[in-house]
Formats: sequence, C-alpha cells, structure tokens
Amino acid sequence: MRYALLSVTYSGLFYAGEALSIEGQIVKARELGFDALAIETKRPVASPIDLTKAARARIKAAAADHGIALCALESLSSFASPLMEERENNLAMMRLTIDLASDLEIPLVKVFAAWPGIIDDEDDTALYAPYERAAYYTKLYPADLRKWRRAVDGLREAADWAASRGVTLALQNHAPLIRAGYEDTLAMMREIDRPNVGLCLDVPLFKERQSDAYVREAVQA
Repeated sequence: MRYALLSVTYSGLFYAGEALSIEGQIVKARELGFDALAIETKRPVASPIDLTKAARARIKAAAADHGIALCALESLSSFASPLMEERENNLAMMRLTIDLASDLEIPLVKVFAAWPGIIDDEDDTALYAPYERAAYYTKLYPADLRKWRRAVDGLREAADWAASRGVTLALQNHAPLIRAGYEDTLAMMREIDRPNVGLCLDVPLFKERQSDAYVREAVQA
C-alpha cells in the first residue's frame, strides 16, 4: 500500500494561489512524507494535450530522482450523455489519457461512469458541479438504465484500448449514475466484463453506511 498525494490538491483550482507543476508536486509529495503521486489529467497541471514528450520525460525523471512513485492517473470521464458527440469526445480524452499513462509507465487509470464536472472559470475558486447523489435504496428507472448502458459501452471501449497498452482501469463509485455505496459500482464492473477493469472505492461516499462492517463487506465483495 502507498500513500499518495492527489495532484488536484495543488492545482490552483480550490484555493487562492498558483498551481504547482507536476515536477513541483513531486517535490511537495516528498516533503510531506507521501510515497506516491496520483495525477489528475486536468488543466492547468496535467492535461494530456499540454504535456509534450519532453515534459513527460522530465516528470518520469523527477519522480525517479525523488523516490516518488507515479501510482495512478485520474481521468474525468463521462460516458452517459445522450449526445454521441459528447461520448466520442470522452473516448478521445480517454485515448489521450491512456497514452499518457503508458508514456509515464503508470499502470492504473481511474475512471468515472458519469463525472459531473468542475466549474472553474466563473468564481474566484473552482466548484464541483452540483448533482443529485441518489440514495442507495432508489430504483433505477428506464432513463437511468439507458445512461447505464451508454456508460458500460464507453468503458468497455476504453478498457480495450487500455489493455493494449498494459493499463488497468479502476471504476470509481461516484454519482450521479452510480448510487452511494459499492453495489452499483460492482454491478457495473461485472457488466463491463473486462479483466483489466477493477474498482476504486471512495469510502466517504458510503454516507450513513460508512461503518466498519459495511466497509469490510464492500472490500470482500
């Protein structure tokens, strides 16, 4: 197990101040006693469209020099839109993200079925977009199931690309499509049915079920 700093922490989005580059965050992670850095693939720090081959080589060298593992890339994927262009844009983003993971020799890319987004250009600091976090006992209705199917199809396609590059995807248990807890995330992983797709459980999202017993049940399941 490694304790990793998440690069969004010093991305300049959620505080008044400048963003730290990935190289700067590698140094910061070492100063703070972390073992690793997880990189969120978002501007202004680490969008794949901005990181040249030379920049990627510098990041790898800096991580090696400071003894910090590059343990995961954090994508901001959403495959649930009814608009084919939006789904195709997300697939294009995933291809770039998987290529970045391969270049940085990072074996794990975290994905969302339906990430709601970050608002970062209308206020002094960024905000996570609002969305309804459905209770775990809420039924999935036909419109939800159509979104579910689109997400499964998109994640399967991304998983096949990732497999060709030796990369594993980790599906995160975030709303709005996936309900609080582990059950929906596990069901979607099984339906995706790809050997290189696993789970990433954000335990605070278990909400009122965040007990030792339920966390143990989730990990065992």
